[in-house]
Amino acid sequence: MTPSAYSFYMPATAFEEELQQERRRPRIRRRRPRPVRRSRIRARRPAGRKGRRPIPRPKPRPKRPGRPRPRPRYKWRSRWRTIYLDPHPRPRSYRAVRLNRRYARVLGWNRYLERILALLNLPAGAIINNAFVRAVRRWQRRKGLRITGAIGPDSWQLMRRQLRIDDPASSGPAVMPLFKNESKLRRMPLRPANPIGMRQSWPERKKKLARLYNRQGGLIAQLARKVNLPLPVALAAWAYAKSRFAAKAETHYSLLGYRSRRQVQRLFDRGPRQELLSFFDYLMRKSVPRKGDLLVWLRNKKWTQFARHFRGSTAPAGGLLRLLELAKGLPL
Repeated sequence: MTPSAYSFYMPATAFEEELQQERRRPRIRRRRPRPVRRSRIRARRPAGRKGRRPIPRPKPRPKRPGRPRPRPRYKWRSRWRTIYLDPHPRPRSYRAVRLNRRYARVLGWNRYLERILALLNLPAGAIINNAFVRAVRRWQRRKGLRITGAIGPDSWQLMRRQLRIDDPASSGPAVMPLFKNESKLRRMPLRPANPIGMRQSWPERKKKLARLYNRQGGLIAQLARKVNLPLPVALAAWAYAKSRFAAKAETHYSLLGYRSRRQVQRLFDRGPRQELLSFFDYLMRKSVPRKGDLLVWLRNKKWTQFARHFRGSTAPAGGLLRLLELAKGLPL
């Protein structure tokens, strides 16, 4: 046996064993340690520690679509991260233009429109628009009147004197007087002369209606005679619309002869007399779509239209009919 070249340094047997170990080494598979299973919910990485990715935060849920916002009346409208110009802005004199067209028909000054245009220094053939409203405002400012831009009863009375129009028919139909301004109704006692005696067998709703009559029945009876309504119908209509009428009066305060909503609230808080008088003024003056239609509905027994005007477009007339039946059963 030929000696190995490394036999000078180590024995042959030791060299062969080392060689065999080197040949077997790549075949030895070392088992890797099993990774520790971590929870899916990881803690946030502490400050100053590196090597771990931050856990992404959950995305917010999309908001449910709610009720649409009411359209503002000013020119600029703002939305979330967006400010844009309203493509169809409503001019400031929009309400005054509508009032002028209505007053021209009711007061009858549309027959003298050419003379009014000459008085306001407007060209002949002009129509009732924003320029007309601005000219009326300038004229009212010069005369010391309330600046509304509309030729109402007060402005038309002064304009008739300036134009020397003495035709009594030019003032149009007579303006109905307000019940709240009549001194006789303001001094009349609220309670009736003969109050109703309640019975224990009556239902609670009938007792409540009888208490309302005992508190305000004298004035309700007088107003019902003035507007030509049966007393049970007037009592049931007032009991039905009483809870919603304050909001209606604040919306249509100028129709009822008030200067502002604050004045309506202040006078209604003093007592029920002013609110009751204004309710019958509302029945006489409100246009739905024609003036006095609310009284026509009550006279013609159209309870559904009356109920929907005060309680919404889908309100049934059952509550009003029940009150009417109870009012007819009272010894009025």
